[in-house]
Amino acid sequence: MVFSAPFGLSMLTGYLTAKFFAGSETSQRGRFPSITFNIKKYRIHLHHWFLFLVGLIVFIYIDFFLFTPKVFYGFFGGIIYQGIVYDDWTKIITKQL
Repeated sequence: MVFSAPFGLSMLTGYLTAKFFAGSETSQRGRFPSITFNIKKYRIHLHHWFLFLVGLIVFIYIDFFLFTPKVFYGFFGGIIYQGIVYDDWTKIITKQL
């Protein structure tokens, strides 16, 4: 996919949308609660960047988009990018004490 103005603007829109809904710092609650659950001694945190990455992969695979592909996929890319700016973005599965 070649970078274009619609793709860039939709990425910026996705980034700003995620920034609005997410907490401003690591471990700070955003406008929506995080999706976390425990399995035995492990805590699973489904970060918004991870959920949207999975969605993006699925949507690309099945060739699904609501608007033009550049706008739809760019919006998802912006949300994903915003999610990896946190310190704990790689901590999906952690062992509880």
